[in-house]
Amino acid sequence: MQQSGTASPKEQPPYALVLIDEPARSIDRPFTYAIPPAVRQALAVGSYVLAPLGRRRLPGYVVGFASEAPPVTLKHIAALLGEAPLFDARMLALCRWMAEQYHATLAEAIRCVVLRGLTHRVRRRLRLTAPEEAEERIAQLEKRAPLQARLIAVLRDRGDVAEYRAIRLALRGKSPSGPLRALLEKGIVAESYDLEAPRTRKKRDAIVQLAVEGEDLEEHIDTLRAQAPRQAALLRHIARHGGRVRRAVLRDTGGSVASPLKALERKGLVTLEQVSVLRAPGEEGLGGAPVAPPLTPGQRDAVRTILDSINGDRRAVLVQGVTASGKTEVYLCAIAHVLERGEQAILLVPEIALTPQMLGRLRARFGEHLAVLHSGLSAGERYDEWRRIYNGAASIAVGARSAIFAPFNRVGIIVIDEEHETAYKQDQPPRYHAREVAAKRAEIDDAVLVLGSATPSLEAYHSAMHGPTRRVVLAERIDRRPLPTVRLVDMREETRRDNTSAFSQALADAMRARLQRDEQIILFLNRRGFATFVLCRECGFALRCPDCVVSLTFHFRTKRLLCHHCGRSEPTPDVCPNCDGTKMGYLGLGTEKVEEEVRSIFPLARPLRMDRDATRRKGAYTEILQKFAAKQGNILIGTQMVAKGLDFPDVTLVGVINADTALHRPDFRAAERTFQLLTQVAGRAGRGEQPGEVLVQTYNPTHYAIIAAAGQDYERFAAQECEYRRELAYPPFGRLTSLLTADTDEAAASDRADRLAAALQEAATRDGDAVEILGPAPAPLWKLRGTYRHFVLAKAETAEMLRGVVSKALAALPAKDRRCIAVDADPVDMM
Repeated sequence: MQQSGTASPKEQPPYALVLIDEPARSIDRPFTYAIPPAVRQALAVGSYVLAPLGRRRLPGYVVGFASEAPPVTLKHIAALLGEAPLFDARMLALCRWMAEQYHATLAEAIRCVVLRGLTHRVRRRLRLTAPEEAEERIAQLEKRAPLQARLIAVLRDRGDVAEYRAIRLALRGKSPSGPLRALLEKGIVAESYDLEAPRTRKKRDAIVQLAVEGEDLEEHIDTLRAQAPRQAALLRHIARHGGRVRRAVLRDTGGSVASPLKALERKGLVTLEQVSVLRAPGEEGLGGAPVAPPLTPGQRDAVRTILDSINGDRRAVLVQGVTASGKTEVYLCAIAHVLERGEQAILLVPEIALTPQMLGRLRARFGEHLAVLHSGLSAGERYDEWRRIYNGAASIAVGARSAIFAPFNRVGIIVIDEEHETAYKQDQPPRYHAREVAAKRAEIDDAVLVLGSATPSLEAYHSAMHGPTRRVVLAERIDRRPLPTVRLVDMREETRRDNTSAFSQALADAMRARLQRDEQIILFLNRRGFATFVLCRECGFALRCPDCVVSLTFHFRTKRLLCHHCGRSEPTPDVCPNCDGTKMGYLGLGTEKVEEEVRSIFPLARPLRMDRDATRRKGAYTEILQKFAAKQGNILIGTQMVAKGLDFPDVTLVGVINADTALHRPDFRAAERTFQLLTQVAGRAGRGEQPGEVLVQTYNPTHYAIIAAAGQDYERFAAQECEYRRELAYPPFGRLTSLLTADTDEAAASDRADRLAAALQEAATRDGDAVEILGPAPAPLWKLRGTYRHFVLAKAETAEMLRGVVSKALAALPAKDRRCIAVDADPVDMM
């Protein structure tokens, strides 16, 4: 990665601005340090250094340089930790914007950019300056300074270099600080600093090379064939591979490797060279075609629009395409064009584990140019992929939201697939939205931002209709396949007919017909578990989580009650904890119960379940999809995991078990989320030669979001929803900031929220009442993980108005209050 912040030795100012790598707001500013001559040439923006602060030495980031020193006595940077800078000046600009936009410290923003594992605990190392004089020094100090003598002896015994922690242990509880300070001042001991070796190290392997060839090789093979056949087989295998092969390849030859190789090395027949190798992420298990298919007219228009932006004004583009319209192929064509220009590409997906088919297509098309970044990788895999990007070995990064920080220096395009997904929002400080960060990075790097979705967020849609974003619509599926027909099933009628099954008569009949024709079915229910609550039928007591205001969910496989918010797990009671009654009822519906009903009602069914419980093990998601693709299963039951990214041509029926699960949440986006989810899951049907059908079971068949989803009519939904949002000045017609305070003491949480609301109101009044303050009030989930939660909502026309008022209000509060307030700019979850 090129470093725009690096200066030549002549240009380098004598002072460095260092941000301490701590999230505390009290030190959320750069400190000025003198630069030691030994590191002056190597120092750049992004360098990781050790700097003295008070009595401590703390790691920090170089964030700039200064030609003049402040009027105080400056300390020197203690050490340069690592040779290469961790980010450049452009990435630092992005971090500064994030810190301001999301009310975070700059250190918190930088930690998003720096790969976890590259910054570790600083290691202090000590050595004797003249080891040959150790005995003499010990004799001189043994009586008048015994601890100094003991410390010298320990360093002598430890060899060349010893860690400070090891010294402390060797002194058996005696503090080495005083004796060490004296020895440092006398020049008897020298100290240095580096980073503790991360757990994630470069993966090592050995290159095995033949040391003999020709007739000598054949003679040795003939000799070994009788005495050591495994050694002979390895020699023959290495010879067939050109005389040079990785040891890992030899492990696949069907026998032992380590002992025979050592024997061959001792005999001088092979040499072994240790090398660094890259781990290959193994999550993509569904392949793709290496050659691009012909584009439809709609795809050609979309690609042309994106290329016009790339080659011209670099405006953002919204690709709004119905499900199965070929949006992914549009992205791939645009990325290929960017690579031809010598630039790099970032492709964000909501959850990388949910898109094995896309990954397969990317890998088939771009091969080793592709790097994958997401939290599902092992630490080693993630480290290796980051290194490939940093070193220029990869030119495409694909991953979840954190991939937006891929260390490229020539980004030409940033693509966000399914841009409407809430997974792009970070729920820990800094609470950034990857879509907004991507827009800012595209601005800084002069790249084109491409947003794609069948159901765009209203923010993206509004920007395309009334703002700077270009919009292109893919209105037809590939090969002009029809969209699936959607039928609404009024579950109120099923109740009147005493149908207590998860399946309406219409859905059950449709499932039987598909199973008899050997077609496949997807059943969607956005609730996992077996029963969503357990109730005593004698006294009405419901089992609830004591730390959260939610019912415990019964899981049939484990026979336990789980809280899906805090993870609390309890055994299922035989009697009611309230009245000792024995008539416990398991009510509500989850994916486990749907699976059980499928098995009991449909003899031809081979169900597979895909939810968080079934996919906890790494690779489990891909395994389930591979089984479904091979038709080892004919019904796929799942939560929102099955609603996106899946393309199975034999799926001709999608059943939505309950369309109302999210419709009545106390969140102004509830209707939008319902519409998006129903439209996305409906799009899984009819992607092959056979037409698709979708049955949506609902108790609210007249709700505008459900009617629009049944018609797959985005424009109708957007028009109605925008009308409601405009009246209330909710996004996209205004901006929001949520401020939440939580405490184990309910009164303390409430009082703090009152003080916060008062401070916000005062700041808003001083700014001319351009910001509306709503609350304080208990949060919809007013108790969560043992803490009571109250929140205040600030609303304004622009983000700048909100930032000013919120910042002033927070500054007016005591520090102890500020530490207990979570600020969420542009929240996506109001719970």
